[in-house]
Amino acid sequence: MALKNYFNKIELLCYVLMPNHFHLEIRQKNRNDMEDFMRSLITKYSKYFNKRYDRVG
Repeated sequence: MALKNYFNKIELLCYVLMPNHFHLEIRQKNRNDMEDFMRSLITKYSKYFNKRYDRVG
């Protein structure tokens, strides 16, 4: 599921990008919405990073 599809399930209140991590303030609309969103976000970023830097894992 594309990340944009999650924005009807969560409300992103604010975010901060740091050099080696990030902070999100999220309000979920249903019980497991935040868990599903975070899993998708981390998975998609890992795939992007590994492809860009020719890495695996």
